[in-house]
Amino acid sequence: MAAGSEMDALVAEKAMGWRFRKDDAGCEEPECGWEFPGGGWAFDEDSWPGVDASYDALPFSSNTAAAFEVVDCVQANHPGWRFSLLGGDGEDLGKGQLLPTTAGSGQWQAEFFGHADPKQNYGQRHGQAYADTRALAICRAALMAIGD
Repeated sequence: MAAGSEMDALVAEKAMGWRFRKDDAGCEEPECGWEFPGGGWAFDEDSWPGVDASYDALPFSSNTAAAFEVVDCVQANHPGWRFSLLGGDGEDLGKGQLLPTTAGSGQWQAEFFGHADPKQNYGQRHGQAYADTRALAICRAALMAIGD
């Protein structure tokens, strides 16, 4: 799946655990929008200019900062899982590993791996994906890791 609103909504629902709430009469604030499991709005649109919190999920598949929120959420929900990001320009983002790929493809590789019990961690891979951007690779890997 390509980056965009469809991918963002899928990531919000499956990887982040968010739910889109709307009333029966249609969407009129404050009755609709993305909310956390257990209630409460998932994000404040003032923090994300250009994103309409009544309809849009965060731009997980096109914004690196939003994509790393996915990494944090997946790791929080799966203790012991680790994350690596390989490829691109070698920029150090301070999360996981980021090294140039040997294939020279210019693509990014994102991967979730590991086990809650380190004694059982035999290189268990949960999800690995490639894309032209960091954000899309992260989203694809997260969806693979959680089974969607």
